[in-house]
Amino acid sequence: MLTELHDLSRLETPEERQRSRLEGDRSALRPVRHQAVIDLVRKAKVNISRWYMRMDGTPAVTPRSNPPYCYNWAFGGIEEPAVGFFWFQSITFAADTLEIQANLREWALKLERFVATEPNEKARDRARSQAKRARQLDELLRDAASGDGILRVIVVEGDMATEERMGRESSVVRLRHLDPEPWRIVSYDKLNGACILHRGKSENVSTESPASHAGEAPAYEDQHGTPGTDVPVRGAVTGSVFVRDPAVRASVLERSNGHCEYCDTPGFQTRNGRLYLETHHVIPLSENGPDRIWDVAALCPNHHREAHSGELAPAIRTALLAMLDDAFPPEFQDSEGSDLVVTHSN
Repeated sequence: MLTELHDLSRLETPEERQRSRLEGDRSALRPVRHQAVIDLVRKAKVNISRWYMRMDGTPAVTPRSNPPYCYNWAFGGIEEPAVGFFWFQSITFAADTLEIQANLREWALKLERFVATEPNEKARDRARSQAKRARQLDELLRDAASGDGILRVIVVEGDMATEERMGRESSVVRLRHLDPEPWRIVSYDKLNGACILHRGKSENVSTESPASHAGEAPAYEDQHGTPGTDVPVRGAVTGSVFVRDPAVRASVLERSNGHCEYCDTPGFQTRNGRLYLETHHVIPLSENGPDRIWDVAALCPNHHREAHSGELAPAIRTALLAMLDDAFPPEFQDSEGSDLVVTHSN
């Protein structure tokens, strides 16, 4: 008995508690679903208007799959937030926080040396692309280190190519998400590119999710009012009506970050200071569509009307379904549980 008490007391030392907290923080950063790069970049408040145009100046058919951007590792910077990709496996422990040690310049140099000696043209092309992305991320880190040192991190997980297969194979990202907490660059060696990042701002102020500010006024509203302030109205009706879950609407509006999820146009500001967008069931409730976040999109009023009555309605529906399927794969929908899925029938 005394031995057990002694063991318990050892586990409750400040060092053990700190380690346990950091392990919990790291575990919480492991991505659990595949979110589209364009949605995460937009969530980090980086302008994505370029994604809507091809390199030749023509409109991109599917902006979220636009090759010049969707495969990049670095986004934003200068007058926008800096955003970079890092593998979950690269997150380790520092004394009192989480840490990433990276040297993208060294990685780029190895790839460039591979290109100089590799006889296989396909492998050379792959390595050139990887080296270019590595240098772009290195430049983003260098510029951020010269500025405020703050970086938003998109954490990815999947099949990471080993250094031995560098250039011959591409890593496959299966899951990704944006860390809600900013990271800071604590050191960057301009001579060799070695960089160390720590999680959290120097003031140790976190960027909290909207859920932590439940008492604050919502930032968005749609055609049904302000989600979260809805008061259910009961009354005698003839026939049937569809009841829309305000929590679903609120989540979708927050996910959109104030932009139409079809054309990326920002919502307009109402007189009460909120951003206005309209929530749209891609598979209509009248067609037994689910009243869940994976079937609801935030649209500007123009495209909402067009989605219902316009010539482009089928194309809008196809694009929105692709976006939602990418963000919410079947395994995510199944994990919600059938008891949480609200469906409607005539």
